[in-house]
Amino acid sequence: MQKLLVPRYLAELPRADAWGHPLEICMNREGVKTHATHYVLGVRSAGADGRFEGDEYAVGAFDRADANHDMVWLDGYFIAWPMRQPAK
Repeated sequence: MQKLLVPRYLAELPRADAWGHPLEICMNREGVKTHATHYVLGVRSAGADGRFEGDEYAVGAFDRADANHDMVWLDGYFIAWPMRQPAK
């Protein structure tokens, strides 16, 4: 995977998230149907607690105060991401 991505798309392939936990990076070069969707490149972080919540995610933002929530990115789009809650 590194040969395909570095240096053309990335300066370097990140190995850990902001908490020092390993990132899970997957590449589906065959376009195989996985989890009812097609994707080429996916990256996910298990969040501050370092434990993945599962393999299926609802698309949408979560309260950024929840640092244990998984963050997921597929093919240029976030699937699960932290967002500041609106001011009251």
